Amino acid sequence: MNPDIRLITAPEYKSGFKFKYWDIAYGDINLNRNERTQVITVNKSDIRLNAVYEETPLASDSNASKAGVVYESKSGNFAINVWGEENSDYTDLKTALISNEVDRAVLEEGREIKYSVVFNEAVPTASDSNAIKAAGGEYTKAALKLDIGLKRYVNDIFSPLASNIYTTPKVHVYAKLPNKMLGKSEYKLWKLEKDENSTDTVLTEIDTSHTKLNTPYFTGSFDFTSDIGSKILISYKDTNRVAIVSALPGEKYSQSKVNVLNVISGQTLENTPEYNMLALDIDKIYTEPATGIVYNFAGLSKDKEGHKKIGTDVPIKEQMILYTVYEPAKTDDGGSGNTPQGNINDIPDNTSDNHTENNKNYSKDKKTGDSKSDGVYSSSSSTSSLSKIIYAHKSAAETEGGKWISLDNDRKKWAFELKDKSRIKRAWADIKDASGAVNTYCFDENGVMQ
Repeated sequence: MNPDIRLITAPEYKSGFKFKYWDIAYGDINLNRNERTQVITVNKSDIRLNAVYEETPLASDSNASKAGVVYESKSGNFAINVWGEENSDYTDLKTALISNEVDRAVLEEGREIKYSVVFNEAVPTASDSNAIKAAGGEYTKAALKLDIGLKRYVNDIFSPLASNIYTTPKVHVYAKLPNKMLGKSEYKLWKLEKDENSTDTVLTEIDTSHTKLNTPYFTGSFDFTSDIGSKILISYKDTNRVAIVSALPGEKYSQSKVNVLNVISGQTLENTPEYNMLALDIDKIYTEPATGIVYNFAGLSKDKEGHKKIGTDVPIKEQMILYTVYEPAKTDDGGSGNTPQGNINDIPDNTSDNHTENNKNYSKDKKTGDSKSDGVYSSSSSTSSLSKIIYAHKSAAETEGGKWISLDNDRKKWAFELKDKSRIKRAWADIKDASGAVNTYCFDENGVMQ
């Protein structure tokens, strides 16, 4: 994976207010926060970077300049907008928080007040998961729980919240999903509350229709509005990558197309719009030019020979490679009007299963493995090459703390062992070396680096 090198710059003054520093809301990036102009290196991550300028005092309150609002997020995946003097979200939030007698008195004394919006992340509980499944269906997963809290500091010393403070103002949240949560379907945000008359969990969906959250262009970043004090659940549905190898009669598999579909776990192909579009192309009558034999599409199979057919009405619960099956057309009397030539999948393919082009095709396979949307790719008769298309992807963060281990005396076979002693298998993985550089590797079903 090659990092992206960019030049960033900010005006020294904006609306008469001087540049203060760069704020990294989220993302994997190294920079000098105080340099207005500099070259930065962006690793594989969505980032949100904003220039912060001197703050405009509230016109009605000269003491308000001694108050401020910041945010805390241990993961670095959540932020509020604290950037720039023209930010009405920030101004409205600060005004709401300090509009109480206690804070007014503190500010009159010349002391400083700082409020911090705190994003606390946690693993959803069993009751959270049950509530999400009840709302979204069997295959919906509660992926992340977020508690939006509030802290108060006076002269940088932690102080209790004032008794009459307005503790539930709205905040506009900027967020980035962890890499391990990307490549899913039907992302949703829910506000979690308890029913006042029972112990039941009440979920209210938060509007994210203005974001790219459920579009092919989603790369992890989104935003939403919520109240301070809210508990938020993020849910999604798992997807299974299905590679459909489309080989017409007389065509070698190494020359055919591979259509990669992301199918929601538990959903059938016939209920997947992308497959129905593909069916218009593969479900057809075909006359082979060389022989004149007419073939009909006979379905999909888990093997090239067509012995393990699978119906499009079968729920997809795992990653898989499927092959198109074509059979000679039947005549009116029930026989075949064609000279039997065998199933299309019986045609030999002289391309070696261990061909040496795999490493040369790394960039193509890597692009395929990273893809979050459906795509069409060239095929190969190599099962290992096809498998790379449907492998999952692990982020660098998930692999930190692991180590490389040699599997043979010649040190030609390597695996990557994680902290729990397990190996990365059937996956692409971004692995950071001692210098901080991140490289991407592919591991087969036995955990051997390809």
